[in-house]
Amino acid sequence: MRLRIMTPGQVVLDTEVSDILGHGSQGSFGLWAEDTDCVSDLVAGVLRYRVPGAEVRYAGLTGGILVKQGSLVTINTRRAYLGTVLADVRRRISAQLRETEQLERAALQRLDAEMEVQFRVLGHPVFYGSAPAPISTPVYAYLRADTKCTRRAPVS
Repeated sequence: MRLRIMTPGQVVLDTEVSDILGHGSQGSFGLWAEDTDCVSDLVAGVLRYRVPGAEVRYAGLTGGILVKQGSLVTINTRRAYLGTVLADVRRRISAQLRETEQLERAALQRLDAEMEVQFRVLGHPVFYGSAPAPISTPVYAYLRADTKCTRRAPVS
């Protein structure tokens, strides 16, 4: 069977393989050429595959989708790292996942700061930690329509 690993920018791997071992959200699975067609999600981690007549090889993936159709297995992922040493591939993919997590945290912090500014501009209190005491007056959502602000009752 043929294994093709693709990222948005390139085809990372396109080779014949005898078997594949992957990890999806439902657990680990193995694929062989005789298996029926299938689709599976892939969680971030290491995919193992064997090239006929060679040792086991590894592909570090940041998650993705695996599609087996006939003798072609296609994996679409954001990032992929190939190697023959499991520890090296794990280290590279772990570093990539940490970097992605740091970028996501920074983006969420910027979003949180911008939301706080917008709440203050609208005159709404900003609370951190536990929920504030119940408000006795109704809360309204303000929608900008041209230059006028209209008032709508909240959805219950």
